[in-house]
Amino acid sequence: MIRVYRLTAEESLSRAPSRRPELEAEAASTLLRALPRSALSASEAAAIERALDVWSGGDVDITIAAGGGIYRVFPRPSAPRSESRAASVETPRRLAQARGAPICVLGLSPQLGRFVELLEFLGYGARAVKIDGTTPEAVSAALRDIDCAVVVLGAAFEDVPEEPILAACRDRPRAVILLAAARREAGGYDGVISIPVASSHVAETLDAAIALRGVEAAALSQPSAGPPRSR
Repeated sequence: MIRVYRLTAEESLSRAPSRRPELEAEAASTLLRALPRSALSASEAAAIERALDVWSGGDVDITIAAGGGIYRVFPRPSAPRSESRAASVETPRRLAQARGAPICVLGLSPQLGRFVELLEFLGYGARAVKIDGTTPEAVSAALRDIDCAVVVLGAAFEDVPEEPILAACRDRPRAVILLAAARREAGGYDGVISIPVASSHVAETLDAAIALRGVEAAALSQPSAGPPRSR
């Protein structure tokens, strides 16, 4: 059985709600046929389709944030389990251990808070900063007093020229990630996270960027050995 929940502002991304789902079906094909007749928006339906792409079978709860920007898939036991079997099944846990890397999410949308909630669930220290524009000056002003390892730019930056924005973000050693509504190459960014957002892809992209920029930051912080001495 596949159950779909559209989360309210009060409901958490960390678990499926204990209420009636918006949709439920025995098979993915049945659920897909029901989407056009449901009350879900086109972007929410697209999030469900992407969740089904990574579904490997079994009973699941699919939760989507309003608007479809973020989704999560929670496997459910399909039948009552014996005590011995229950002990052999891994209990739900975070997809990653607490990382602690400070992340700043910049954008125009008030829904950035949902993305921050997902980052906190994954073990990152994160904060959302709503800015008034997508100019380099607005980015510099937002980051002026913020110490972070990673800057995640909201989808409003998707069509903004990269170079001035990246320069504003990288006045200190930082990784810069773009949230993008359309699939695209990373270009000068350290990674791109496609919308709808899959939590596993978020962790993979951020960890790779943090590892890369962490090495670069460490290299920049080493004192220069100076020019070689002549003998």
